[in-house]
Amino acid sequence: MAVMAMLSGIALAAPAEAASICSQPDPPPSCEAPDPDPETGDSTPRGGFESVTFTGNGVRVVGWAFDFDEPGALQVHVYVDGAFKGALSAGVYRPDITRTHSYVGPYHGYDGVVPAPHGAHTVCVYAINVVPPNASPLPNRELGCKPYNAPAISNIQSYYSGQWLLAFDDNVLGESGFQVTWQYYTWYTLPGGTRIATPRTYTYKAPAHEGMGRVTVADFRPANSYRVTVTAPGFGSASADL
Repeated sequence: MAVMAMLSGIALAAPAEAASICSQPDPPPSCEAPDPDPETGDSTPRGGFESVTFTGNGVRVVGWAFDFDEPGALQVHVYVDGAFKGALSAGVYRPDITRTHSYVGPYHGYDGVVPAPHGAHTVCVYAINVVPPNASPLPNRELGCKPYNAPAISNIQSYYSGQWLLAFDDNVLGESGFQVTWQYYTWYTLPGGTRIATPRTYTYKAPAHEGMGRVTVADFRPANSYRVTVTAPGFGSASADL
């Protein structure tokens, strides 16, 4: 009896729940609770902002949005650092939406690019509310905000194709040109045969690139080089060990 009394005072630990994708930030539509019947009057838009990616001349934003008061594609507005950058139509095929939101069809995703600069910035997306006749309007719905950080220069490559070439992504507009600096070494032999590596640098200029995107130029790469830095004066630089 004493043993039974001791056991009755011990609380058994509940088994730990397995990690689920639905416990992560920005869960997909299928993780949400099922929708109730559509309400009369104005209903608030629903949706999510899933990802933002810098493309070289803007940002690609992806997500989903719908409004029970609009059977077609809902409009979403995209802002960068509080400034309006463009409107997208949420009419992309997303079959996962109907698994939970059974009152709407699968064409309620959005996936598009709006203009955006390089550097560190924040993107916010809003679903634009559709108000039915004679209903009191509800506000637009913020679907979320996400940061991105795109350097002025990125993805540097140096390769040989009949001659040495240098390639990199230009993420800025209006540069006057590029400065390329190679770090390399030369060997010096001391009396007695000991060899010493002496660090050196070599710099040359590459012409400006119209617009943004991938740049490929002839590379004047020295022998025994190991690191290159590409600079867009006034905007920023990037380095790569090659």
